[in-house]
Amino acid sequence: MRGAAMITGIDHFTINVLDQEQSDIFYSKILHFEKLETIDMGDSCITYYSLPGRIRLELINYYTKEPKSANTQKTLGCFRHLAFEVDNLNSYHDMFLRYNVPVIMPPTLMDKLHCRGMLIQDPNGVELELVEKSDK
Repeated sequence: MRGAAMITGIDHFTINVLDQEQSDIFYSKILHFEKLETIDMGDSCITYYSLPGRIRLELINYYTKEPKSANTQKTLGCFRHLAFEVDNLNSYHDMFLRYNVPVIMPPTLMDKLHCRGMLIQDPNGVELELVEKSDK
């Protein structure tokens, strides 16, 4: 029998953008992700950002726009959010308020999960979670 196939890591996460300029500002200037490259695919333009752990964020800006679909916190069968671990949740909260980033859930103790968490929304309406782990 041949060796079993293995998943060896996460390569990237993709977000279809509503506004490329606002997305670039959010991911590079506010979250400080390094912009890697932009590639014209013919029907779209893909911009990559470097995330911790050699993972990339892929923002796709389609030239032909389709209507935005509704996705809420309780929508079934959908990708809900991407979570980032941070070292100081309060400083991120203050920064998001300063930049008028929509805060869906302010820093909240989630004792059963041994962390504090916060939910925000990126310029494309994508929910992002920031988590500060406790020492438990």
